[in-house]
Amino acid sequence: MNNLLPNKEELIPIIKPLNTFYECGFNTNFDNLKEEKKISILCDLVKETIYPNPIPNPKTEIEELNGNGFTACDILDSYIKEMDCCKNSKIVLANGRTFDIEESLNYHPILLIQGKDNITYQVNPSPFIGYKTGTVEPLINPIYYEYVKINDKMRKYIQTIKEIIYTDKKNEFNKKKINEYIDICITAMDYKSLKIYSLEALKILIKYTDNIIIKDKIKELTKNIELNEKEIEKQIILLEKQISIWKEELNDLKGTDKEAKHQLELSQWIIQEGKRIHQELEREREINGENIKLSMINPRILYELGYNTIFIKTSAFFLGYQDIIRNSFIEKYPYTGEYSINLAEPTEQTGIKPMLFSHPLGENCIRSLTGESRILLLKANPESINKQKKQFRNKICGPLWGKELIWYDGKPILWDPMITNIVHGSDHAPEAALHYLIGNPEHQNMTRFMYPNPKLIYKKNKKDQ
Repeated sequence: MNNLLPNKEELIPIIKPLNTFYECGFNTNFDNLKEEKKISILCDLVKETIYPNPIPNPKTEIEELNGNGFTACDILDSYIKEMDCCKNSKIVLANGRTFDIEESLNYHPILLIQGKDNITYQVNPSPFIGYKTGTVEPLINPIYYEYVKINDKMRKYIQTIKEIIYTDKKNEFNKKKINEYIDICITAMDYKSLKIYSLEALKILIKYTDNIIIKDKIKELTKNIELNEKEIEKQIILLEKQISIWKEELNDLKGTDKEAKHQLELSQWIIQEGKRIHQELEREREINGENIKLSMINPRILYELGYNTIFIKTSAFFLGYQDIIRNSFIEKYPYTGEYSINLAEPTEQTGIKPMLFSHPLGENCIRSLTGESRILLLKANPESINKQKKQFRNKICGPLWGKELIWYDGKPILWDPMITNIVHGSDHAPEAALHYLIGNPEHQNMTRFMYPNPKLIYKKNKKDQ
């Protein structure tokens, strides 16, 4: 297994309640956890350690931990067996959620795991955000209507389809294999669960053949498989109805820390599933001159880039030190982006309060963060960041600890080392991924309810050696 995935001895429980990720539920020795929680922790590790890539190289995706839902299922399948956390497991193609139409062929890979407690669990470890991704639930409460086991033939077809899509993307397509590819994709359509994948490959292959008969056949297959206008309209209505149900449920919870994890799930389902019909819900941010979808920014990406975050808090703005703190960091380290946010204000997309989803003390911190805060993404070792952070805290806040100051709202606020501590720096890539999206929790790939990979601290470059 890739050395970025920790072995059992490297899994350290989070025992301090003030730790950002305390509520991931891994607060005792791994062997003492229930089966469902063990699987959940391993799923977290796979999700955050895979480099999200919709079209990976099929020859290297497993070795490099770089890929999509198929990649994640293969990796978790091996990882969970290596960690001796199941009796058996198998990858299946799942289809048909409550808000999918009967005609849907939206099959995607998930893992069925028979735990040592004799309960079979279903889990989708995809590195992308969507309905129930990353959750572990007993199969007795099925998420889907249909589960199709992937046999050896199907596996070979899937690998060939991956090869077609990847080589086309890289402009490395082997035209000599065109007829072989077409035969394989058409044969793969004998499996209902592979029709959509085969169709995607055939749409690529049609570009590389001059055979009119083959072109017409592929066009006819496309017409018969893709949803027609009435089916698309029906699917939109069903999804809109489900989103309305999620919104109603979220409205009953938001504004407090009641069921915070479920609030975050609901808000993410509303936006991430809603993007299927409302593309304007997508959000992007620039990193190294490239616009990246927020939902794609996970710990592995920031680890590979060597980026961490600086969180300049409202208390720094209150004292007038925000620019001094900001400039001291950006003059010392390369930085690639920043934005301002009021963490006490509801988000513009679903109206949840960001601070509730960034720390277990979120509810207690809302008043002290009612005002401007600033998040910076910069290339720096977390040790260096934290050393500089502590210097600012000691110099600026030292004389103020334990004293009361009149806050923005005209009422006294106690200057507290945990609450009004002016600046925070991420300790590792998982926390950086969480905090860089602190203002957009609906798009957080890494949440505070996940277990942070202890091996994704900071990838040193040559200058750091």
